[in-house]
Amino acid sequence: MRKLSIAVVVMMLVAAFSMTAAAEELVFFDSFEEGTVGGHPVGWDVNHDTAGIVVDAASGFVSDGNLAVELNNNPGDDLYGIIERAIPEVRVGKLMVDFYQNNAWRDNINIEVFSPSGRLIGVFVTGSGNVRPRPGGEQTGNLVNLPNDRWHTMVLTWDENVFNVYYLDNGNLVPILENAAFDPAGGDESATKILLNVSRREEPKKAYVDNIRVYDLSK
Repeated sequence: MRKLSIAVVVMMLVAAFSMTAAAEELVFFDSFEEGTVGGHPVGWDVNHDTAGIVVDAASGFVSDGNLAVELNNNPGDDLYGIIERAIPEVRVGKLMVDFYQNNAWRDNINIEVFSPSGRLIGVFVTGSGNVRPRPGGEQTGNLVNLPNDRWHTMVLTWDENVFNVYYLDNGNLVPILENAAFDPAGGDESATKILLNVSRREEPKKAYVDNIRVYDLSK
């Protein structure tokens, strides 16, 4: 009887795990492996010629595969370094982004999710790695510090009403902000675009991004 009960419990746990895994459908992935070193990331829009440049592992700034993207501002024209990309429409979803802020070139970066009307989710990371989400479109104070000179993974999840911000620590999901209101600019609409940038400054600034994944959690 005891053995039978244990077997039943194991089967239930396996079934539950399978259902959870099946609920996350990967709908977009880019590790920039189709790019050419020195060129723009394939399929992404950039706001100036050097805004997003593909780099290889020899640069020291790749978290997945052989290539990543370096974000650069443009001091001469006072421009952010912006890359953006349309994604499949996602009403309930998750975005994962690996990012690196090199202490020698560090500055603010933004990780954002947009609907057709405007920004739904914004997460601002200062040059020293302090994370400041934007619940309701308003920036918080420093909630956690993710130190320079190492890769971090930011995780954003959302449903029809709120979003959550986490980071990965040795594979464990650590909450930064939960049950935050969307930015009103995005309206009551699904996510259709992601945007990554480094701030405009009077001097050159850089950041690195890689291994970008979007999941539909409504399946």
